Amino acid sequence: MGYIVVGLDGSEPARRALAWAAEEAELRGDSLVVVAAWEVPASALMATTDAQPIELDLGADAEARAVEVLQSVETTPTVAVRKVAAEGHPTAVLMREAAGADLLVLGASGHREITGLLLGSVALHAVTHAPCPVVVVRGG
Repeated sequence: MGYIVVGLDGSEPARRALAWAAEEAELRGDSLVVVAAWEVPASALMATTDAQPIELDLGADAEARAVEVLQSVETTPTVAVRKVAAEGHPTAVLMREAAGADLLVLGASGHREITGLLLGSVALHAVTHAPCPVVVVRGG
C-alpha cells in the first residue's frame, strides 16, 4: 500500500485538492498524508526586545488548520489519514514528505491570471521539482 501527499494551506483550492486526493486514495487503496507547513514570519524575527512579546504557536495553528480542513472534506473511513504539521517553507516541507509517495496533490491557488501564471509558486515548484508525480487541482 502506498500513500498520497496533499498540501493544505486553508484555501478553497486546497480543500478541493484534499477531496480529490481522498477519492484517489480510495481508488488506489492508498493512505493520505495531509501536510500543513508553517514558518515564523520575518517580521516576528525582527521585532525589538522592547516590544511586547507576541504569543505565536504556529505549529498548533497549522495542526488546527489541517484538522479543520479534514473535518470539512468527506473522506472515506477506508482511507487512513496521517497529519503532518511541520515548520519550514511549504515547498521544502512538501518535497520532503513527497519523497517515496505515489502522488503529490496540490490546489492551484495562483492568483496571477493577469500576468499569465496559472499556478502559485508552491505548485509551480512542485511540478518542476517533486520526487513523484504531481496533480494540481484547479476549478470548482
